[in-house]
Amino acid sequence: METSAPLRPRTACSLCAPRVHRKHKWIARLMSVSACSFIFGLYALLSLAFVPPEAQCSLPQRASDQNVKVQADEAMKRRDYSRAIALYQQILRDQPENESAQLGLGKAYLLSRQFKAAIDSYELLLRRDPSNPEALVRTGEAYNLLGEYARAERPLQQALRVAPDDADAAWALSRTYLYETRLGDAERLLKPAIAAHPRDFRLWESLGEVQSHQGRTGDARRSLQRALELNPKAERTRILLQVRELRKPAIAAPTLKVELRDRAYVLSDAVGNQILDFPQTLRLSYGTRWSNELTSEYRRLAFRSLAVGIASVANSTEFRANRALTLTGGGGAARYLAGGTTKPIYHGGLKLSPMAGLQLSFTYRQHIVAPTELAARLAVTQRGWSSHLGYSLPKATSLDLTYYQDQLNDFNHLRGGHAEIRHVLWEKPLRVSVGYQLESLSFARLDLFHGYFSPKRFISHTALVNFKGQKGRFHYDYDLNVGEETYTRPVLTSTLPLSFVTQRRSSPRFLALLRNSYEFDDQWSLQFSFLLYRSALSSGTGAYQAHAFLFGLTRRF
Repeated sequence: METSAPLRPRTACSLCAPRVHRKHKWIARLMSVSACSFIFGLYALLSLAFVPPEAQCSLPQRASDQNVKVQADEAMKRRDYSRAIALYQQILRDQPENESAQLGLGKAYLLSRQFKAAIDSYELLLRRDPSNPEALVRTGEAYNLLGEYARAERPLQQALRVAPDDADAAWALSRTYLYETRLGDAERLLKPAIAAHPRDFRLWESLGEVQSHQGRTGDARRSLQRALELNPKAERTRILLQVRELRKPAIAAPTLKVELRDRAYVLSDAVGNQILDFPQTLRLSYGTRWSNELTSEYRRLAFRSLAVGIASVANSTEFRANRALTLTGGGGAARYLAGGTTKPIYHGGLKLSPMAGLQLSFTYRQHIVAPTELAARLAVTQRGWSSHLGYSLPKATSLDLTYYQDQLNDFNHLRGGHAEIRHVLWEKPLRVSVGYQLESLSFARLDLFHGYFSPKRFISHTALVNFKGQKGRFHYDYDLNVGEETYTRPVLTSTLPLSFVTQRRSSPRFLALLRNSYEFDDQWSLQFSFLLYRSALSSGTGAYQAHAFLFGLTRRF
């Protein structure tokens, strides 16, 4: 029975196909397919005609870069790191912003033990993305492998701020603390990390090593055995278990270090003041927990034909109670040879580190004020307190704030402070940083005859530039500061009876400090520095120009 027209099966293009005989239906279907193919092909050609030329070129380029990326990844799997480095560099020449290639290049450098090149590669990425967790962690690991543990802390702490549950960051920072013998800090870091990642054998292994150095043999064994259960192929864990059984620690215990410093300092200013200073310091330290400095000093101050001397002995101690608290203190005496008087000198304070990158300190002290021969003859001392805040911001930026109040023994009162911000522009081949400093202070009483510069109000704005680096055994650290200062000072009148009036003055300020040292070997080093400045405040004499030289010798035992 014939089927009605609406129910008959149709081809893909049945609306344009003619009715044909049954034995020729395959010809009709073939023609329909050909017609459709022609239409779609024509559409594709017309579409391609309207694609911009640069887009047409980028398609094969992207495909080529993707192919190179695959080859680089395969080279990494084969541990052919030199080949991988060349391929990643090829991608970055065409696509400098390619994050995946930049990370791959850094990893290839790291695994081929080119640690400094790895750091440079990761820092390029961190300039664009300061919160990239992988780049932060790998940078810290590279510093660890270079033995620069203090520099490893910052990127690893930043990685944990970005991703608090990052197991890689926690493990790498625990290694830093372990290498610095900060065993308590390492344990406090590892325990919450293990709670978040209980099946990460590296965390258990690191905890076991920390506990082994703490002398907790049973806990160390259990942690290392747990790490071995999680990863039976962990050969280092197996070795650590054997070392623990033989009671051979993997790292050395803290030792007592002794350092002797001998210095000579000479300063001359434009108004005739001269200072000759000879400090000698014996420094003892035990690990990173405790340090002590015993300093004896002779200072000779002269103004034209007048001269006076001061001899002093002082001791200073610093003890780190825990990760967040450090205690400081010390004392001594200064003998004013001209008048035969002795004055006590002392200080005490504390430093707080409540979080990574933040440091707070508070100090109460009494010290001598001897920028001139007259101040030394009058035996001027200064007593008061100061507070300081230091914070390391992201993108290699640091902020420092200081405020102080002091009472002098001639009943004058000083208060002031300064704020400074610095930013590191680059690290290699030398470290260059720039910054800005605002300084403000005021004395309650103006006087011309007490031996020190006491402006009613002093304000300065200074641009800071620092260059720091080394060339072989030669180390250098150069500061260049340029700015403007405004102050109100007393000036003698030209009429009788003699008196003084206040005068406001604004002038440019300049300071250049060139610090150099040469390391002969691990025990001996030589220091030589030069200071040149144009400022009314820098030495406390009120002189607008001065220069100074420093020579020193350090002996380590």
